[in-house]
Amino acid sequence: MNPRRLASVLSVLLFAALPAAASVVPYLGLEDLAREGQVVLLGKVSAVEPGLSDDGRIIVTRVTVRVERALKGGPRAEVTLEIPGGTLQGTTLVASGAPRFTPGERVVLFLEPQAGGRYGVAGWNQGRFTVRRDPRTGRDLVTQPGGGSLYVDRHGRSAPREPRLAGPRVLADFLRDVEAVLARPAPGGGGGR
Repeated sequence: MNPRRLASVLSVLLFAALPAAASVVPYLGLEDLAREGQVVLLGKVSAVEPGLSDDGRIIVTRVTVRVERALKGGPRAEVTLEIPGGTLQGTTLVASGAPRFTPGERVVLFLEPQAGGRYGVAGWNQGRFTVRRDPRTGRDLVTQPGGGSLYVDRHGRSAPREPRLAGPRVLADFLRDVEAVLARPAPGGGGGR
């Protein structure tokens, strides 16, 4: 095979191996999530409903989460999230890397306030952790779903996942780590809660 043809084939293979529509997002470790998340909770998704954004410009998905345990942001019975993307009346808007939710699933969430009293997930989809029961041990495990995003450090290089966020982990251990981070004084004074 001549060198030009080989270069063309290699280029096609390289681009085929790259994600088709990945969003590039600054990586957030546990301390970053705890700082950016004004509400941190363990809860259960009770409703997932598509709709239009308040300005009517894009399709969004509104997610209602019943709070099982509030770790930061005060006690509350439930929160409503607004996530870009979804399917409404046969039209689908895909927001690459946006978190997805399913009714009935348990989650640990790090949330940022948005307009209208709703919340968004901190770090695009990094502030969303799925809780599942291990059928072998009966223990609840937590994982941080990936996919759809490329995480970069402050220099623009691919960022490795922090070990405390790599899963699956035992939920009780993960929540202890989160509470320990939240209990530390914030940089510049004040407490984490």
